[in-house]
Amino acid sequence: MNNTWKVLAASVPGRGHIIKDIPCQDASIAVADPRAALLVCDGRGSAKYSHLGAQAAILAFAGLCYNIEPLLVKALDEADSVSWEEMARIFYRSLANAQSCLADEYRTDRREFDFTANLAVAGKYRIGFMQIGDGAIVVSEGGATRTLFSMDKGEFANQTEFIRLDGETGSFHQATLDVNTVDAVAITTDGPQFLMFDQKDMTPGPVFGSILSDVRNEDFERQDILDYLTRKCWDNDSRGHDDRSLGIMTRIGNIKENSLTPDEELPAGHAAVTAELPEAITGNYNPVEQEHIITENLKQDYDSYAAAPEAAEACRNKKKAGIRMPANSISLLLILLIIALLILAVTAGLQGELNILNPYAASIPQTAAAAGRQVSIDLKGEKHEQK
Repeated sequence: MNNTWKVLAASVPGRGHIIKDIPCQDASIAVADPRAALLVCDGRGSAKYSHLGAQAAILAFAGLCYNIEPLLVKALDEADSVSWEEMARIFYRSLANAQSCLADEYRTDRREFDFTANLAVAGKYRIGFMQIGDGAIVVSEGGATRTLFSMDKGEFANQTEFIRLDGETGSFHQATLDVNTVDAVAITTDGPQFLMFDQKDMTPGPVFGSILSDVRNEDFERQDILDYLTRKCWDNDSRGHDDRSLGIMTRIGNIKENSLTPDEELPAGHAAVTAELPEAITGNYNPVEQEHIITENLKQDYDSYAAAPEAAEACRNKKKAGIRMPANSISLLLILLIIALLILAVTAGLQGELNILNPYAASIPQTAAAAGRQVSIDLKGEKHEQK
């Protein structure tokens, strides 16, 4: 059976959290390498820093999937030499440790970082599951969906099991299923459950069949999860005011593994090539080769101009036009120059006439005060006194 999985996950804040300016306390992650895995966390609503606890958990999970890959091989890909129950305890301790580190960093009670956790990890022969607290894990077997574990809900709202430092002793659910019997997995927090499940017995609603089928046919992406979780229908019920998360892991069509070697180029006609890259650089990018390609392209452009006289003439005219001043600018400069010359000429003419009429004008003071009398000189040079 094809063992190629597609994993998607998304979390959105509920309307109630948006109105009250509370951070989204859900967090989720879809891991594709080195193997398909999902983790969905829900922070405790009354915990001050539960959103940080949930975020720290998904980061710790991603790192742990890589670090314990040799053990996961033994537990899920080979004969059951390492039990999944022991692997589940390792996951639990890792998540609890992430919570403890936050408590030390913030110097506060670790319960302020409380969160629930639901996870699934795919293997060659088995799929491992673990549930801590509420939330739900749905498995699809031959197209039929069912909820894997019972809900760990307490008597009151938001009462459930949370990660605890010594909780790996047994306060969680864990199980494995034959990989050949499971064609899809979905994990939710409790936020979206009132619309996605039959609340009487938590039977998965038909929406799971539709979504998982679309993902399997590659007609559903992470953005579609976000679109679904933010529909108006969630605001029609007070329970829809909670944060919402959905993680999906499903098989996709029969894909030939390693159909292209790492260094093999895509075909020249491939849409991913023709839509984004010129044909000359469809291979691995090399700066030196790319510079050579650009130089050759410029040389070819120059040669084409030289070979076609009309094209060359058009190019020269274009270059000349590029340094010419606009005609209206030249006209304006000429007009200003003419006006300036006219002003100079008129000024010079008037000065000359004044000099001819009054040769003493340059040395005649307008007024002078002397012993309280006004003294003036007429054009003949005679003095007159005025009282």
